This record gives sequence, C-alpha cells and structure tokens, in this order.
Amino acid sequence: MSSSESAYFFRHAVLRDAAYQLQLPGDRGRLHGLALEAIEQAWGGRAPEPDALDFGEERTFHAFPSDGVALELAEHAAKSGDAALDGLQRRYRRRAAEDLERRGQQAAAAAEWRKLAASLDDAGHGLAVARAGRALLRSGDSARALEALQEALALFRSLGERRYAGSLMGDLAVAFEYGAGYEEAERHYRDAIAIHREAGNRILEGRARANLAGLYGTMGRWEAAERAFEEALAHVRSCGDRREEGTALGNLAAVYFQSGRPGLGETICLQAMAIHRETGNRRGEAAACALMARRNADQGRREEAVRLYEQALRLHRETGNRRSEGITLGNLAGILNAMGRLEIAERTYERALAVDQSVGNRISEGVVLQNLAFLYRDTGRTRQAEEALAQAIAHFRAAGNRRFEAHARCRQAVLRRSPGDWRSAEAGLRALGDTEELEVLRAEMRKECAEAGVAPLDGP
Repeated sequence: MSSSESAYFFRHAVLRDAAYQLQLPGDRGRLHGLALEAIEQAWGGRAPEPDALDFGEERTFHAFPSDGVALELAEHAAKSGDAALDGLQRRYRRRAAEDLERRGQQAAAAAEWRKLAASLDDAGHGLAVARAGRALLRSGDSARALEALQEALALFRSLGERRYAGSLMGDLAVAFEYGAGYEEAERHYRDAIAIHREAGNRILEGRARANLAGLYGTMGRWEAAERAFEEALAHVRSCGDRREEGTALGNLAAVYFQSGRPGLGETICLQAMAIHRETGNRRGEAAACALMARRNADQGRREEAVRLYEQALRLHRETGNRRSEGITLGNLAGILNAMGRLEIAERTYERALAVDQSVGNRISEGVVLQNLAFLYRDTGRTRQAEEALAQAIAHFRAAGNRRFEAHARCRQAVLRRSPGDWRSAEAGLRALGDTEELEVLRAEMRKECAEAGVAPLDGP
C-alpha cells in the first residue's frame, strides 16, 4: 500500500468517527436500531432464541445465516439504548459465543461469554462464566480457565445450586491437570465421579472416569491408568457413548505405547481414529493422529510421522486447541531434528515455545527447552544450551513435576560431563522409582561419553 493510500484510509477513519460523534446520542441510538434491522433482513431475518443455557451435556448448536455477523448485531443492540432490545443483545451475544466455539475460536468465544455474563444475574451469570471457563480450557489457557470455573462454582454454591457441580468439578480437574496440579486434579475427578453417580448421569460419570485414567497416564502410573481406562471403556460402552468410547480407546492406546506394548497400542489407536471420524470428533482425531505419528517415528517411518503431525496440527488449529498445538509442534520439531533438518527444526521449536508460553503450558515449554538445548549443543552453541536446559529444569520444578525435573538434571549432567551432577540426578530418579527411564538415560549417557572420548559419568 502506498503512503498516499495509507493517508486516505487513516483520514477516512477519522472522518467516519467524527461524523459519528456529531450525531446526538438519541439519533445514534436510533441509527443503531435501524442498522440492526437492516442487517437482520439481509441475513435471513431474526435469529431464533437458542436453547436454555446449560453446562452439563451441551446441546447441539443450530446454526443460522446471521451467526457470522452476530457480534455486530449484539453491538448494535447494545448501542441502541433501547431497553426493549436488551434481549436481542443477549441473544446475539450468546449466538456469537457458540458460533465462535463451533469454528474453533475458543479464546474469542470466552470473551463473548464473559460479556454475556455481565448482562445476566444469578444462575445465568454463573452458567455464562462457566462456559467462558470451558472455552478457555479448550484453548489451553488453564490459568484463566481455573479462575472462571472456580468463580462459577462459588456462585452456584452461594445459590444452593448443585445441578452443575459435577461438570464444574470435572472441568476444574482438567484445569488443575493442565497446570500440573495432579493431586488437586485427582481429587476433583473423584468428586465429579461421585456427584455424577449420585445424580444418575452415567454418560458424564463415564467421561470423568476416562479423564481420571488419563491423569494416571500423565503421572506415569501405567498400571492404574490401564485398569482405570478398561473400567471407563466398559462404562461408556454400556451407555452407548461412541464419542467417549473413541476418546477412551485413544488414551488406552497411549498407555499401551508407554508401557511397552506398541503393537497393541497401534491397533487400538486405529480403532479410536475410526470412531473419531465416525462421530466427527476432530479434537479426538487430532490426538490419534499425533499418537500414530509417534508410533511411526519410533518405527523409523519419519516422513509418515511428519505427515501425521502436520495433519494433527491442522485439526488442532481448526478446533482452536492451542495447548495441543504447542505440544504437537514440539514433537514435530523433534522428528525434524532427528532427520537432520536443523534449521527448520529450530524454527519449529521456537514456534512451539511461543504457543506453550501463550497458554501457560510450563511442562511442554520445559520439554521443548530441553530438546532445544541439545540442538544448540550440536550446532556449537554451548552457552545457549546450558541456559535452555537450566530454564527447562526451572519450569519442571515450578510445575511440581519431579520426574521430568530429574530427567532434565540427568541430561544436564551429560551436557556438563559432570559425574557429581549425574550421581545426584540418578539418586533423584531412583527415589521416584523410575528405574526403567534411568536405564534409558544411562544408555544415552554412555553413548554420548563414548562419542566424546570421555569416561562414563557413573564410572567404568
């Protein structure tokens, strides 16, 4: 754009705003009301009132032609100054929030839910805040999601309202898990299961059971995770919940991969992917693609792994799943690094860091920094490698993940070629009972020491 064109657009905006301000407030209000009517007529008439606001089993959103301009319609209703249009403002604000969720713009949806909450009282206010929390959770912003969900829970308790307690407990558990508050997450999942069981809501109970099993997997408690997933799977199948069956199968596949049964994991993962496609669960499909990408990478099929990671990334972006996008970018960077494509790997690690930081995922950020440290080392940037690894350890410590911290300290000892650091980190892993991972790290250490021509850090 030329400088003259820039000047034109700037002056046009200034003139527009000046012309707007010259109108008397009453005239401006009437113009907003006329604009609302004109836009409605151009987009198929007045949109229907959505179903009653809820926060359990979310109802299907029925789209309307004007949903794409619902934000504009809500603003015109708000600025009209006509109390008779307050209901329309809430209607279009609600439709805008749900349409943004449907299109994967979760952070923007959360902002609209918050605006809607400001115009509602009591339970309606709490429900809109809770929906904002759920949208933030889907976007990966666990800290703000936790604040919103706790605010909604406190309000419902003050109103003596228990209908939504189980769902709120379940979402709070996810928020705690994302923030590595594993003990709080487990407690909230168990509370959610108990509340749903008491209320006779078997579908939501099954989902809470599956989420608890996933937490055990995140914590490395593989036997407990497998047992819990099998129980959850039987439960959701008895309810006929195909969507949650796919999710449980995908998570069970991850447990099989992690516990040394990759063939069984692959079979189960492909079943999960088929169910996700059948039920239109794109978030679940993305997770299954990422899991299969790791399987292909382990089998040396790196080009196929890259293709699957890129497919997962497209789905994460379509659904607004920023948290999973950051994790997947970090995994993709690791494959590119292993393929020797160091420049693009480094750029991909940096993109992963930016996403992880934006959603506050300290664990994933630490993993990326740890991997980036060794890329720095391999490209002769020892000081940057030390700094990145120290930052990774600090992130794991702040998140309370002692297992990842001990792993990173082992790798720091290798980077420094320090037998003393190795002995300290090794003792930490033994104290955690993580002997299998210790053997993997010891093999890595001995290989690197041999290539560097130095004695093994744990002695001959």
